[in-house]
Amino acid sequence: MKDLGAKLNTLCDAQPYSVSWYLKDIRSGKTADRAGSAVVASRSTRKVSIMMALLKAVNDGKFSLTQRVTIPEKYQNTASGVTPFLLPGLELPLRDALILMIVVSDNPCTALIVDMLGTAYLNEYCNTIGMKETIHRFSLPLPTTDLNVNTVISARNQGRLLEMILKGSADKTESAILGCTVEQCRFAIQVMKWQRCDLKIASLLPVPWPPDPEKGAMVASKGGIGPGMFSETGIVFKEGRPLFILCIYNWGVPAVLPDGKPGAAGAAQLMGRLARTAWDALG
Repeated sequence: MKDLGAKLNTLCDAQPYSVSWYLKDIRSGKTADRAGSAVVASRSTRKVSIMMALLKAVNDGKFSLTQRVTIPEKYQNTASGVTPFLLPGLELPLRDALILMIVVSDNPCTALIVDMLGTAYLNEYCNTIGMKETIHRFSLPLPTTDLNVNTVISARNQGRLLEMILKGSADKTESAILGCTVEQCRFAIQVMKWQRCDLKIASLLPVPWPPDPEKGAMVASKGGIGPGMFSETGIVFKEGRPLFILCIYNWGVPAVLPDGKPGAAGAAQLMGRLARTAWDALG
């Protein structure tokens, strides 16, 4: 793991921007990180903890995934997701809003769920499960790099959350830590496997088409973007078995890199290379 961490850091050291990452080898239990506890803007990776907090609230009987909800028109002035481009007043089951929040990173659906739960509930939930560096601050994200007004997180926090969901998908004692059932944790992983918006970790992995959970690679992921910020976090599976957890946050990414490449493309390629390096070493 020490050698693998050094390889990942060499890739990051070559970048003209900041990178933090957290890696856990599922089989050995060993971890490595680069500024893993550094507080960074979560952007849309916050939606994983929002999803789990909602599932806990459902488990507690506060909501039902089958109840109908309406997407507020006030939240449709955003470019993230699909509901901003649909007619106002869209009504759908809460389960579908949750799925859209993750698989296409739909911001209006996210804002609706945050309003239903409240940021105080979200922050208490994160604190209770040990996500000490995570603070939820808004329904819709602001286009700023200011950490005082962003929802913040750390790569280690997000990695720990993904590990808890993974463990909870097989053990009711572990799922209870999240306030959820084993079935809810399995559902959360399945939803993240349906990801259609953030495919950077998977970009250089041998993912078959059509996807086959028993062959090659599969990733349950959630990423996020913001001004000069690009991230992705996920559980990487090999032939149906979890191989490793990888959470990557890039910030201070310039619009154009010194070699002329767009910053967004460079950050995406870095994340793909980090994941592939880990795959080759651990797989």
